Amino acid sequence: MLKIQDSLLNAEILGKCTEEVGGIFRFTVLLQRRVRELVRGATPLVAVTTEMDPIDIALKEFLDGKISFQDVEAKKKSKSKK
Repeated sequence: MLKIQDSLLNAEILGKCTEEVGGIFRFTVLLQRRVRELVRGATPLVAVTTEMDPIDIALKEFLDGKISFQDVEAKKKSKSKK
């Protein structure tokens, strides 16, 4: 089965995503944090099929503009204040 990462995360898209968030490290952190939220039960922000795993979902959310690095940073800061 062809995964979203295989079909969507090509060099052109990866370059655009990393440029948008400020680098490959920040992009990786963004996806990692969102994947963790999804694994812990967060509701997906995009339509999901049974073949999609949390990485696929997080990537699609980012590509569809549903999540951004600023969203993740704001959540991180609000948690650290508690």
